[in-house]
Amino acid sequence: RKVADPQGPVMELLQSFGIRDKGGFYDVRIRGKYLRLDNTKNPTANAPSTKAAGTGRRAGRCKEVQGREQWKGLRFADFEPLRALWHSYIEDLQLGSGQELSKGLAAADLHGCTLEVVAAKNPGCVRLRGTVLEETQNTFRIITSDNRIKVLPKECSVFEVVVLGERVRLLGPAWAFRLPRGAPGPQAPQAWSLG
Repeated sequence: RKVADPQGPVMELLQSFGIRDKGGFYDVRIRGKYLRLDNTKNPTANAPSTKAAGTGRRAGRCKEVQGREQWKGLRFADFEPLRALWHSYIEDLQLGSGQELSKGLAAADLHGCTLEVVAAKNPGCVRLRGTVLEETQNTFRIITSDNRIKVLPKECSVFEVVVLGERVRLLGPAWAFRLPRGAPGPQAPQAWSLG
């Protein structure tokens, strides 16, 4: 039995999309190949997932925690108990003064301290002062007295903290790798000298 249309409905379909059989398009690109005309997308791709989507190296971390929504509506005054707790924490450490104070502060937790930028590569960061809310491997997140949340890079900055009445400078590059990947808490920064 002879087939009425050897190309079947394919040519009609191609013509409906404006594709003509110039130069044997059908023979070169379609003849003898299987054509899937059903929906090729994975039906579960659009389904909501229970896992947070990973981004780059930090795959597996919750995106909600990294979003800006978490930091909206916070007020500087709300963190007065945190500042008071930090001061009592530092007093309990009995760090002493001078070099002992600097070494002790290197291993101390800075959440709740009042941190000020005294020098930075970015001039917009200089003289920013606020309470430390979050410390990551490369940044400090602070809240300023005018209720603004700022992220300060450690790598290109020099910070100052008032501890037990003494002003202590923190060289940002030395603190940049204080929290290695996967570490649960602070690790003492490397000793730096300017000489």
